[in-house]
Amino acid sequence: AMGGWDEDWEAAVADFKLFQESNPTKVRDKIRQGIPPTVRRLLWPQMTHASKLKIHFQNNVYQKLVEMPSSNTKKIEIDLGRSLPDQSLFNQQDGIGQNSLRNVMTAYSNYDKDVGYCQGMGFLFAVLLLQLSEEDSFYVFIQLMNHNGLGGIYQPGLEGLYLMFNEFAFQLEYCEPELSKHLVK
Repeated sequence: AMGGWDEDWEAAVADFKLFQESNPTKVRDKIRQGIPPTVRRLLWPQMTHASKLKIHFQNNVYQKLVEMPSSNTKKIEIDLGRSLPDQSLFNQQDGIGQNSLRNVMTAYSNYDKDVGYCQGMGFLFAVLLLQLSEEDSFYVFIQLMNHNGLGGIYQPGLEGLYLMFNEFAFQLEYCEPELSKHLVK
């Protein structure tokens, strides 16, 4: 199929929830094979329910958050050049990619005042921006933070990150005890 599109992806893009409910095994298998780049920009917002969130907020909320002053501006500016610098979209200072990155990070830092901006968020935003519009990247990021377990890794004190590290160490020790012993040394 051209660009990775086929009738299954067509059905998934038309109504992901319905497609997933009627074909759970097929959805799992297709996702494991990889979502084609031409489909990602349409499917990621649906899969994360960011499309619904965007409709819920409406009234240019994203643009208003971008335009608000942020207490995290200095941290954001420092990280702009560090986020996927080898990608042509982000390697030009004040280029289109870095400006988009600045906008989504500023908007998120104003949206979630408890977390604000943390070093490392830029990488996730950059990956989203490679596939999605600024606004869709913003809403997908919110959903990843709130409903997909990433929120805890950026909380003050990084408790969620430590929890993930501990879970990984436990799983590694269980599944690959020799590798776990080697890494502990």
